[in-house]
Amino acid sequence: MSKCLIVLDHSFRLNSLLVKTACDNYDQVSFVYPSNWYWSSSARSLYKTTNILMHKEALNHFACSLKEKLNVDLYILKSAQPEKDIQEYCQRNKIDKVLYDMPLFGKDSIDIKNVCLEVIDSDSYDPSCLKMTAKSRWVYWAKNRKDIQEVKFDHKTIKSFGGLGKVYQTDKVLYEKTKCYVKSLWKCVEEKILTYHTTRNMRNGSTQISAALHHGLIDARQLTHILLSLAPDFIEKDNVLVPLLRQLAFREISILKARSKNMSMFDTAEQWSKTLLDKASQDNLQENTFQTEFSKEELFSGQTNNILLNAEVLSCKEKRWMPNRLRMWFAGECYWGLGGGYQSLETLIQFFNEHTDDAQSPNNYVSCVESMRLKYGKVMRFNEKRTFRLIEGKEII
Repeated sequence: MSKCLIVLDHSFRLNSLLVKTACDNYDQVSFVYPSNWYWSSSARSLYKTTNILMHKEALNHFACSLKEKLNVDLYILKSAQPEKDIQEYCQRNKIDKVLYDMPLFGKDSIDIKNVCLEVIDSDSYDPSCLKMTAKSRWVYWAKNRKDIQEVKFDHKTIKSFGGLGKVYQTDKVLYEKTKCYVKSLWKCVEEKILTYHTTRNMRNGSTQISAALHHGLIDARQLTHILLSLAPDFIEKDNVLVPLLRQLAFREISILKARSKNMSMFDTAEQWSKTLLDKASQDNLQENTFQTEFSKEELFSGQTNNILLNAEVLSCKEKRWMPNRLRMWFAGECYWGLGGGYQSLETLIQFFNEHTDDAQSPNNYVSCVESMRLKYGKVMRFNEKRTFRLIEGKEII
């Protein structure tokens, strides 16, 4: 009987490529999540100042799903040395294969040695695709579509062989709440697939699934497959599905950048900017500072001299989400209002990390950093009137 140990990082869903690979190829499977709260001091420092409720909700949802669908427990490893514990556990239990859930950030992985290891990318529709523009990526997907059997997860009977760490104690009430949330998100996607191209800039016009994608509740591969199945073999650039495919492509590109550049969620704003920005943009962040319009404290409390900015800050803190078009505008306001320099980028990243559920992701870090790229010799400050015309649906682009 073949044995497989799945080491989870963030793909908390049954229909991930990670789970599919294990269930398709092994008879006995065990799931362990080595919590970085215990092995990373940087993670502890960040989580102490941020809201981690959605992470816990996703973890609980996965543990309950595992038990309900596969009759398998999820184990939590609370260790300062997870690599050593995993290696010793595999040797004691004669594990045939360790499948490691490829982290979203390249530097934030654990170094598992002396085991038969396979790293699984559950975030990419096609992990072999290296295209780095949104258009080239969705065109590649369209030309290299996956068969339904490559994406679909078929529940099968598998056996567990115990686990490493402690069994996760599930909350069934929270599980039912999360199931309803995920179901409502899929319904929202279904309703907006064909209208997203016209509503995406409106306040309530997007699918609002970014947090669920980030926390592993929704599988991006499955969503991409669904969109492609609705499109013809050749997708014209004006096809109504393209804007949503483009957003999924942007997400993958951000993850690829964070992995290939070996970046960490805990790297500084200066490290991120030096990795992603051109020299002129880096020099501008490092050397160009000017008079501030408000302080970081005034921004975070919604007490600047800009009434619209204050309203959006307070709305974001309440809903833990901000529409993409407003994020673009908000980034420019942060830079110019806080007097430029690295502190403006640090504040921008910190605000989203603390006050949204889809931050702490490559998408957030890359978007924040690239908003500081010079265009026409300066960091963009979006036209406020036009931004809110778009948000209110008074202008469609």
